[in-house]
Amino acid sequence: MRKILSLIVISIHLMSGVVFGASEWAKTEPTGSQNASDLDYYIADINNEAIDRLVSGYRENCVIYYVSATSIGVKAGEVVCSDGSTNKFRRNTTATTEDIQTEVTGAGTYNVFAIADADATTFTLEVDSNATPSVGTHYKKLGSFYASADNVVANDDGLINDNNYYALRLGDWISKSDKTSYQASSDGFVIAYTVGGDSLIIYSDTSNPPTTIRAATDTSGEDAFASIPIKRGDYWKTVGQSASATVWWIPLEREV
Repeated sequence: MRKILSLIVISIHLMSGVVFGASEWAKTEPTGSQNASDLDYYIADINNEAIDRLVSGYRENCVIYYVSATSIGVKAGEVVCSDGSTNKFRRNTTATTEDIQTEVTGAGTYNVFAIADADATTFTLEVDSNATPSVGTHYKKLGSFYASADNVVANDDGLINDNNYYALRLGDWISKSDKTSYQASSDGFVIAYTVGGDSLIIYSDTSNPPTTIRAATDTSGEDAFASIPIKRGDYWKTVGQSASATVWWIPLEREV
């Protein structure tokens, strides 16, 4: 019985010494009185781990945008690229463009990565259909775009920025086609009008093509106008009945 009690006491003592918790920034460590052998613990194990949590997701600007059917751009900005153990800080002071013709191999979603493997202060770009880049070990995913079957960018309706959570503003006017289904990569507004048409309808929902009427006008041969907000990810389509509508899309984009 005494041996059993002794084992229980020893077990409780050993368990009480195990403490699990996240490393936090120790403002007062290391002090001048710390032993040299303890410096690695306070600097690498404690303070550096806390800093890593703060900076590992850092990205300022670096917004991807449509340049042409065969090119994607990334605006100037700063980003932290990581391989999981080392963080590399990079800054591009001007916009960077990437020709996608050798990287896009069919219809689908392609990711845009900032790459920081080179011994430099700037980052380069890589486009890949995989969740991680095929080229580069230190990287940050900036966003994605949709390419059509003929290997070109499907305008900005297929562009998505991963950091699209800052203050937004109205983007540029983008011409669209009547009787065509589009998926919104951001919140925005569709504006349409006909000249001398009988009616104009705007559909929008999560189906492709959308079937839910969100706005409709019947002008009996007069000019027609309609405009509605569109939710990111939803599909939308305008239909001018007896006359094709002139259609514009205005996305909400990040303030830069």
